[in-house]
Amino acid sequence: MAAKIPLPGGELELAALVVLWQLGTATARDIHERMGAPTRLAYTTTATVLDRLFAKRLVSRKRQGKAFVYRARVSQGAVERERARQQVARLLGPEPLPAIATLVDAVESVAPELLEELARVVNARRRKNRGVGGFNPGSRCGEPLRGGLHLTSGSRRKERRRSPTNSSSFRLTVPGPGHRSFQRGSPS
Repeated sequence: MAAKIPLPGGELELAALVVLWQLGTATARDIHERMGAPTRLAYTTTATVLDRLFAKRLVSRKRQGKAFVYRARVSQGAVERERARQQVARLLGPEPLPAIATLVDAVESVAPELLEELARVVNARRRKNRGVGGFNPGSRCGEPLRGGLHLTSGSRRKERRRSPTNSSSFRLTVPGPGHRSFQRGSPS
């Protein structure tokens, strides 16, 4: 797992980073003209936002004459992935199973083809981690996920070619007393 990166602390910090991703390098004045002036922010507010980003090591700066020239130290993709990771962690919370079932429902309602992509990503991660951290490559009901959870997917590719209404099935199983299972779709 990649190391966590610090995130911009609010909309102003994110807006300043967006300007830097667009421009590559910029002075505080350049950034203020793009994000601060249109919203009637004081120039000192923009400078403070850049100082905070520098303190978090999200931007670097180099003195040129009397001004600093700023450059983003993190990619837009890295920040977006970390923001998404934190949102998902908040969504899952201490009881992740209902949230996971709801996530599968939401993905299916937005774009059913993304269920196949989700299964592909899960399977790629399983292959990458095979035999590490308690994964059981020989399990018939799916390889354990963190906390002993099992996620299995069934794909009926041949049937789907004939009938676009068929979809992948997913089953999330929690082993132990009470053996709870959440299923989405038809078993294959």
